[in-house]
Amino acid sequence: LYLSALPLSSSEGWQNTAIANSEYVVPVDQSVTLQCEAEGYPGPEISWHKDGEQITESIRRRILSTGALQIVFVQPGDAGRYTCIAANLAGSSSSSMELAVLSKWDCMGTMLVVFCRIYHIYHQHAFFQPEDAGSYTCVANNAAGEDTHTVTLIVHVLPAFTELPGDIALTKGEQLRLTCKATGIPVPKITWTFNNNIIPGG
Repeated sequence: LYLSALPLSSSEGWQNTAIANSEYVVPVDQSVTLQCEAEGYPGPEISWHKDGEQITESIRRRILSTGALQIVFVQPGDAGRYTCIAANLAGSSSSSMELAVLSKWDCMGTMLVVFCRIYHIYHQHAFFQPEDAGSYTCVANNAAGEDTHTVTLIVHVLPAFTELPGDIALTKGEQLRLTCKATGIPVPKITWTFNNNIIPGG
C-alpha cells in the first residue's frame, strides 16, 4: 500500500510513505518487524502510534533506522492497530496496519466443558473389549501451538472360572486338595467356604 503527500513546491519538499503489509499475525513470544519505508526531501521523521497513542521506544520496542518498528517477545497486549507517520516540510503521510497475537489459552480459574471424541471401531455390538484398554490422547492444535491430554481406559472384566474341582470321594485320613482358578480385571479374589463359613487362608 502506497500513500503519497504531494509536494507543496520544489522548495518546500516532498515525501512518499510505503507500507509493506497491512496485517501481521505473530505467535506469542516471537519477534515482529512492522515495515514502514518513507522517502522525502527533507528526509521525513518517522513516528509510530498504537491505537492512537504514540509509541515510546523501550527494551522490547524500537524504531529502526529504516523506519520499521521492531517488537521482540511479542505479548497479547501488543495486539492492536499500528500507524506509521512520516512528516517533513511538505506535511505528513500515514498508513495503518493490524497486529494479531496468537497465544495459548490460559483457562485457569474458568469453567470449561471440552468434548473430545475418540472414534474407534468395535468388533462386538460397540461394547468395550479388554483389548481396548490403554491410553487415549486428545490433541488440539492451531497456528499458536499444540496441547494434548491423555486418559487411561481400564476395562473391567467379570470374573470367570478357568479351573474348577470335581466331586471327590476320600477315605478317612486322606488329604483333600481342591483347586479353583479364575480370571478377570481386576484380578479376582477367590474365597473358599464350608457350610457357608469362610475358610481362613482358603
